[in-house]
Amino acid sequence: MVSKHVQEETNYYWKKFRSLSSNGISPKEFLDNLIYLNKSSIRQNKEVFSCIMKKLLDKRTFDIGYSRNLLMKYSYVFGGIIEYELIHNPKALSKALQFVLVSLSGRPHSKMFDFGVLALNRFHKCLKNH
Repeated sequence: MVSKHVQEETNYYWKKFRSLSSNGISPKEFLDNLIYLNKSSIRQNKEVFSCIMKKLLDKRTFDIGYSRNLLMKYSYVFGGIIEYELIHNPKALSKALQFVLVSLSGRPHSKMFDFGVLALNRFHKCLKNH
């Protein structure tokens, strides 16, 4: 069971990331936070990282109703978590790679296709490692 404090911190990160206003955080800042949380030796940070990753890898996270702008923010982060090897579970990594592949099978220049292209551009150099 995840503590209330961990859930609140996770929700805080998501709210800041999803915000398209000036008080939001950029995809780079969000990814930097994920890297920090992953490398942290503090247990609570590790738990927040796990919660964020579970939500990020949940297929329902990528709602087709998202604006192109928000979906492109997600693609930067999604490609980054693969590029920086932040997905430790082989099944979860397979799921992430499959999600990118499926999005690339869509109609060219659709939101989901562009999502796949941008994510792939982030991690294509490290594909041989996977």
